[in-house]
Amino acid sequence: MTLRESVSNHRDGDNLQLKFRFESRKAVGREDFLVTNSNKYAVDFLDKWPNWDSSSAIIFGPRGCGKTHIANVWSLRSKAKFLGVKEILEKPIEKIFDNYRSFVLEDFSALKSPAQEEKILHFYNLLNEKNFFLLITLRSSLRNLSITLPDLRSRLNSIPSFEINEPDDDLLGAVLIKLFFDRQLKVDHDVILFLLKRIERSFSSLNKVVKELDNAALDQKRKITIPFVRSILKDYLD
Repeated sequence: MTLRESVSNHRDGDNLQLKFRFESRKAVGREDFLVTNSNKYAVDFLDKWPNWDSSSAIIFGPRGCGKTHIANVWSLRSKAKFLGVKEILEKPIEKIFDNYRSFVLEDFSALKSPAQEEKILHFYNLLNEKNFFLLITLRSSLRNLSITLPDLRSRLNSIPSFEINEPDDDLLGAVLIKLFFDRQLKVDHDVILFLLKRIERSFSSLNKVVKELDNAALDQKRKITIPFVRSILKDYLD
């Protein structure tokens, strides 16, 4: 199953709509992903796995853009192991490759010295020799990464790189609708649009908001309307 196959969505004017393939699946879980213009190029490339032109790929974007979520979905398909730089620095390289052929590497900013960069370079070269796969996640593009070792910089620059932008209204609206849907809550589109303009634009914030509204609606036996949202979410609304 590709990243695109779990859920598809489209926008019609001011009305955000979703087509659900699996009605009971938990929203924004590891097997779900909603594809919009903010992430489509990264998703398109990852969907081609294992038929990549390169054995490695980089996805980058600001905190909360969904890159870790995409990495989680890809790791399910590829059976990849999540690695931190610290693990590569502390373990014998060959041990890291035991039982795995695919890897997700995070926290590149943890590199503090040329000696540490040499260890990462050794890991990368050995991974290529074995024809294994690597997905690197970064918060910004490579040009903003402090890498002093020329060989490592050169290797990284040769890897296909895909930017994930901050979540757009299509993506955030689709996630909101699905979060409400999973809790069997019927919410009008004007409520979705009201929330999109006022709450923090991150997936964690959406989860908190929907959970709080669900609990309050249940306690008060109220329908979720704009006045109700305004009264409950005073601390969340801009």
